[in-house]
Amino acid sequence: MKKLIIAAGTGFLGQSLLTHFKDKFEEIVVLTRGKSKEIDGIRYVNWNDKTFSGWEKEL
Repeated sequence: MKKLIIAAGTGFLGQSLLTHFKDKFEEIVVLTRGKSKEIDGIRYVNWNDKTFSGWEKEL
């Protein structure tokens, strides 16, 4: 399975990367400071670099 993980994927550069890679990977996960959710097959996972709150399972 090809999986892409993007940190800070909700910003300008991250959105450009998502557009480019959306059809090239089976699974895309965006690490974000916002709430965890799924939109258009892309999973957004809450990320805090100071604690392990579940995001480390995506690695």
